[in-house]
Amino acid sequence: MPWTSNKSQLNYDHPVFKAISRAVIDLTAHFSKLSRRLKDDWRGSVLRYDTGNIVVTETTDTATGTRLILPDLPKQSRPHGTRQKKKNEGQLRNQPWALGLVEAMDAVEVIERTQLKTKNRIALILLDSNFEIALKEFIVHRKDLFPATKYKETVLVNLFRNRTDVIKEVASKVTISPQIIKLANHYYELRNKLIHERASVDVLDDDIRTYRSTVESVLHTLFDLEFES
Repeated sequence: MPWTSNKSQLNYDHPVFKAISRAVIDLTAHFSKLSRRLKDDWRGSVLRYDTGNIVVTETTDTATGTRLILPDLPKQSRPHGTRQKKKNEGQLRNQPWALGLVEAMDAVEVIERTQLKTKNRIALILLDSNFEIALKEFIVHRKDLFPATKYKETVLVNLFRNRTDVIKEVASKVTISPQIIKLANHYYELRNKLIHERASVDVLDDDIRTYRSTVESVLHTLFDLEFES
């Protein structure tokens, strides 16, 4: 076996491991994809097959490093970009105005899978816009907290001109942690640097993960939406 001398881990330079590494990678990738595609119907697609016959077949030798030819994967039950929408079907029936907020989060997932070099910048702008729109949708549709007699059209127009005022107004009605607001303000400033300043800035993968989690937390607080990690 291709172990290191103290048997604590694999020796990746060992001739045996080099001989099987291509097959290990192909098999791991193949069955990881299969698992993800079946995870929404594990009981119906996997667990119900509790009996069967083992068929023994002879294998043919393949050259070291040759990519394996494996069975076709089943078609995905739902396309990319609908995961969060699917999870929130119940909430969206009662809050149809939240559809755009959920689909924006699905759109961020789609962007993250692309090979675009500037995908993090695009995702940041989308996340920040979604955060701001969520606050406005909350004010507009929660008339029990923001009665039309007080929040008339002219009042809302003036309020929506200043994001800080919008945050304060929403935070006066529901609890949003100071840390969430701090993060949102940080990434708002980062977005503004991208849009309004001459110098460009880098947007890291960690930035998108953090801000995505932040926006999801706000959407849960305001609209009781749930998100899969």
